[in-house]
Amino acid sequence: MHKMSLKRILVSSLVCLSSVATAGLAQSGAKDTDQKNYKLSMEKIKAYDSAMVKMKALFASDPALQNSMMEAMKKGGMMAALENNQKTMAVIKASGISAQEFLIIPSCVQITASVYNSQSQGSVMGAMVSQENIAFYVTLRIRRNSIE
Repeated sequence: MHKMSLKRILVSSLVCLSSVATAGLAQSGAKDTDQKNYKLSMEKIKAYDSAMVKMKALFASDPALQNSMMEAMKKGGMMAALENNQKTMAVIKASGISAQEFLIIPSCVQITASVYNSQSQGSVMGAMVSQENIAFYVTLRIRRNSIE
């Protein structure tokens, strides 16, 4: 059985962001307020995690799909590439999230973690994420620490 952890989500978020999600959000027209107003939940994190596992398996089983997605991203952006591909949308929908959420969740987790870490070091940074998401992130950290 696949085990999800906060560390894995953060690593996935960083990998996803560094490769395509940031460009996809910019090209899709998503604004910073979308990330700030997006409410993180364990249900959404698990859905994203499930979608990522399935998406990695899909791309591993179909190398041509990865190439076609890269070409589609160049032409219309990440959102369009996801939404216009039946295979990727089937994975995303089966996981219980939208294409927009598939792009927002990893960046929202990463930004929330960054803001939390900055606040832990005395920074007043925080306007880019909701305090509700900070509280959710703290809860995840506590759970992770109690499991380890």
